[in-house]
Amino acid sequence: MATSRSATTAAATLSLMRHAPCTGSNLGSYMTSSLAMPLSGLTLLTASLKVRLNKCVLDIPHFIVLLQRKEMGLKELIQAANDNDIEVVSANLDFAGEKDPVGWTALMYAARNGHAQCVTCLVNREKGMQNEEGATALMIAAQFGNGDCVKILLSHELDIKDLSGFTPLMYAVQGGSEECVELLLCQAGQHSSGLVEDLRYYFPGTTALMLAASRGKTKLVRLLKNYEIGLRDSNGHSAYWHATYNAISANRELLSNGHPHICRLLNDENDHSAPLARKTPPSIRPTALMTAALKGDLQACREVMGQARGQDKNGMTAMMFASEFGYVEIVTLLRDKEAKMKNKGGATARMLAARHGHEEIVHLLDDSEKDMRDVGDWSACDYALVGNQLTLARQLMAEYDYNRGSRVTFLMVAARMGNIQVLSEFRENWKNKRDANGMTALMYAAEGGSVACARELIDETGTATKRDECTSLMIAARNGSTEIVELLMTREKGKQDSKHRTALMYAAQAGSVGCVRLLSGEEKGSADDDGYTALMHAVIADQVDCALILKDEYNYRNRAGRNVFDIGIAERHFDVIKALYAAIGGKNWYEVAYEMGDYDYIRQILINDVPEANDSYTILMLSTLTDNSWLFQRSMTPEQLTKKTSDGRTALVLAAMHNKTQFMTPLTLECNLHDKNRKTALMYAAERGNAECMAYIKEAEILREDVNGKTALMYAAENGHAKCVRELLNVAGRGLKRRLDDADVGATALMIAAKNGHVDCVKVLIEKELGLKDKAGATAAMYAARNGHVGCVILLSEELHYALEDEWNGYPRGASCLMIAAKRGDRDMVGVLLPKEHDMRDYLGNAADHYAKMHKEVYDLIRNYTKDEDDEFVTFPTLLIYYASIGDVQNVRANIGDSGRVTSDGKTALMYAAAKGHVPVVRILAEKECGKQDKAGWTALMYAAKYAHPGCVRQLLREADLRTLAGETALDILEEDESSSNPGKKLECLHIIDNVMAREEALPCIEPNIYQAKQEEERLKMSIENVKRMLAERRAKDVKCMTDYETDRKRLENEIEKLNASTEDAEKRSRSLNEEIQDMEERNVKLEDRLKELVDEIRALESENNDTEADIMRVSSWCNDFICRSCPPDSQGFVSVLFPKCNHMCICRRCHDQRGKSGVCPKCNVESEAAIEVITGLEREVKKVYDNDG
Repeated sequence: MATSRSATTAAATLSLMRHAPCTGSNLGSYMTSSLAMPLSGLTLLTASLKVRLNKCVLDIPHFIVLLQRKEMGLKELIQAANDNDIEVVSANLDFAGEKDPVGWTALMYAARNGHAQCVTCLVNREKGMQNEEGATALMIAAQFGNGDCVKILLSHELDIKDLSGFTPLMYAVQGGSEECVELLLCQAGQHSSGLVEDLRYYFPGTTALMLAASRGKTKLVRLLKNYEIGLRDSNGHSAYWHATYNAISANRELLSNGHPHICRLLNDENDHSAPLARKTPPSIRPTALMTAALKGDLQACREVMGQARGQDKNGMTAMMFASEFGYVEIVTLLRDKEAKMKNKGGATARMLAARHGHEEIVHLLDDSEKDMRDVGDWSACDYALVGNQLTLARQLMAEYDYNRGSRVTFLMVAARMGNIQVLSEFRENWKNKRDANGMTALMYAAEGGSVACARELIDETGTATKRDECTSLMIAARNGSTEIVELLMTREKGKQDSKHRTALMYAAQAGSVGCVRLLSGEEKGSADDDGYTALMHAVIADQVDCALILKDEYNYRNRAGRNVFDIGIAERHFDVIKALYAAIGGKNWYEVAYEMGDYDYIRQILINDVPEANDSYTILMLSTLTDNSWLFQRSMTPEQLTKKTSDGRTALVLAAMHNKTQFMTPLTLECNLHDKNRKTALMYAAERGNAECMAYIKEAEILREDVNGKTALMYAAENGHAKCVRELLNVAGRGLKRRLDDADVGATALMIAAKNGHVDCVKVLIEKELGLKDKAGATAAMYAARNGHVGCVILLSEELHYALEDEWNGYPRGASCLMIAAKRGDRDMVGVLLPKEHDMRDYLGNAADHYAKMHKEVYDLIRNYTKDEDDEFVTFPTLLIYYASIGDVQNVRANIGDSGRVTSDGKTALMYAAAKGHVPVVRILAEKECGKQDKAGWTALMYAAKYAHPGCVRQLLREADLRTLAGETALDILEEDESSSNPGKKLECLHIIDNVMAREEALPCIEPNIYQAKQEEERLKMSIENVKRMLAERRAKDVKCMTDYETDRKRLENEIEKLNASTEDAEKRSRSLNEEIQDMEERNVKLEDRLKELVDEIRALESENNDTEADIMRVSSWCNDFICRSCPPDSQGFVSVLFPKCNHMCICRRCHDQRGKSGVCPKCNVESEAAIEVITGLEREVKKVYDNDG
């Protein structure tokens, strides 16, 4: 029994060693104590076992150091591989072969980023390693399209599959790299072994072609079709089925209509009338001899000479590879064994050497392979010509068959190389000759871009190639030879090839801008057999500049009825389409497209510009996301409003998500619309923290909830947007209606903010929701404790000492925050909560230590805690103190306003930071809290010294002379403490404080000198004061003089200004008077002239007056003659009665009437029978004249 107990105890001890924590300064002491107890009680353990255990205890710190070094070295290696730092990678190769926490090796990171040098350096140490999904570095390089890395890793990891049976080829297809797929075609035909979910389900038996078809990769489908067509997965589905029903778009959206273009390529799989023929995948398994020959490794070739005469899939031998690369020594080694061997095309090693210009190898093989021909009856001379090796070809002319046509001639090669001298030499012998494709020397010149040779061969124009009937002009246009095009235009313009394509179409497709400009005037408007114009070819090839030159062809349609815009959109060449629209209309592309009615094209182009968009997005939504006000205004129609995307989002939702405040006002017509989860625009804005957008829709949507009862306030709190939380406080107090993740029914915004550790939001929400509970009775503090957010727990201290009312996330009824933290093993959280909840128990009577059994450090902390003797740093802190204790500089700065606040035992934030060794925090807080002491009289310096933090000690030396209540200084505490785990740092702290104290102790010895120095200082100060006073007086006088001078100067300046002003006024007055004088003189002249006129007028009037007076006299005299003499003097009338007998008219009518109409004339007394009234009018006239006169 004793032996059994001993064995059990020993096993328990070893288990403790294995499961003991590996971090913390007390690790060594903990391990010693945990082992010393069973060792002392075990009398039956042998001495050797004791020695071994003690050695293990002593070796643990060293082992930990080694582990830490290894971890640091691995981090440096991975970082260097990630950054392509080959020097650091080489220096840390000893740490290669290890994985980081996510299971990746340095080789994988290098392969992912395409760092070929690092891959080469690491491949021999980490090849074959797989991550957690079973992926190798080769798979990662293939997925990320790094062909150079794939080539390096190919021979090392080709046969490895991941956990789902995916091959490197399948990874290359997923990444869409054509180059990598070509390199890995040897894996074509292999099937996966497991179910994979990537938006769609891929069942066991999936092939690379099925993946390519599902993703719509046209080029990859064409590559893989020959090797995998007709294969089916475990459900019997072919690649055609995947392209139709398992389709994914380039934007990783599910496509209900599949990939029609892929279905057309794979239509043979849908036609069961005939069996499908598949090619055998190419092999890439060269022999060791071939590999050595490729590398030029002569020694390795000698070691594997037994593999001579081996051939690969193309019939290539090791000597052929060496001949291509010019390895003379290896060719010499293999000549006797592999001479006269041919590859599948009939070529020998000598021919391949001739093509690459290796003259020495050609002559080395003359004896064995001279005059040999390939399957096309080509000699080594022909190969030299094809390789443009003119010099070597001339040496081999004896092997050239002059009588055999349809081959490359010296003239053709010289034309392509631009060698005018050789061309002149052979021109007469081989003019008008054609090669096997019907190409002439002029075509070779056009292909090579040699203008001089083309000019010499201009007589060969008018011919075309055999296969596609291309002319020299077309070849020159295709190759962008502008000068040759200009040379040949007059002879070959307008000609068409077998498909009726013109030179302009070739130039447009190749992007030859200069050629397009030259040819557009001659060949624009032509169409090929399919009705495609040059502009359409430019758009298909995505040649923007060429398309702009040919823009006048935009109205043409091909035989399928599609115009250039239809084609460009189908090809997804949106840049060229934008440029065309803008060039056609002379304004923004979308304005032109809108005026042309191409609304769907606008939508598709904008979908391409917005990464998150899909086919369900409207123009209104897309214009909102692209800040296009012009389109937005024209899209604000009832038809566009209220439309939703496939996931139920409206334009308002998208504007709120992306903070498009400029569009919010008109889009408020969509308020209260929601997505499939009843999530409104306000919720999206709150989730993204877009407070500006919230202001537009807050009143309309603030009371809305999603399907889970989640409000906009909860979304803002969940994502830590305190500004939004303040705006939405009106709906505080609501709880979730459904359980969401680990948030129970009834969880409030405060609980959600606490769960996610958003301290700023918690501060805002405390006012409204503090003390609320969810369905299980959990408080916000419990949510914070469960997720390890100490800062939030500190803010929610008023909710502590609450217990759960029901089971909650695995915690039983009656559990407290402390119990939740204890079960998690959260040492910091437990330390904060112990003073508040150490006495609480759950409904079964279990205390917090029951929950901490799996975490020894936390368990010991709880078990050893007593209320009367608090552990030094187990006390409830403020928020600033907590952040100071964990070294969070940013939050310390944010809460610096709480400096000076202390815990119940008087500790400050500075003391916590000093005890933990957080130098940056100590530096910040020293200005605020240095010199403060806790209830025991301890200072921050004392805590820094006790825990041996030299950096903090240096910042706190101002506290060196302070003493505790027991009268101890920091130096005393440091000297008495013998339990330090770091003697080196303790000694450093001792020296720092000792030096300060020594300086203080030496102070009495130098006090006399200091006194004398002070006296001398006082004397100097007095002298300096006297000098300062004299200088001040002198300065005052100078200042006074300067002031007086300045005053006089200003006075004189003012007087001068006044005089100047007076002078200016006088000058102005003088000028005014002169002007008045001039005016008066002018007026005087005018008045004199007027006066003269008046004098003349007066004289004329005087003359007229004299005449008038004479007339008046005459009239007066005449009037006197007409005055009646018989009338009284006061009423004389004018004569008007004529006596006919004497003819006297000397009486007026009145007097005549008074006389009784007597006929006696008063003048001559002659009696007449009757008097006659002559004229009454004369009387009136005479009276009028008389009256006027006087």
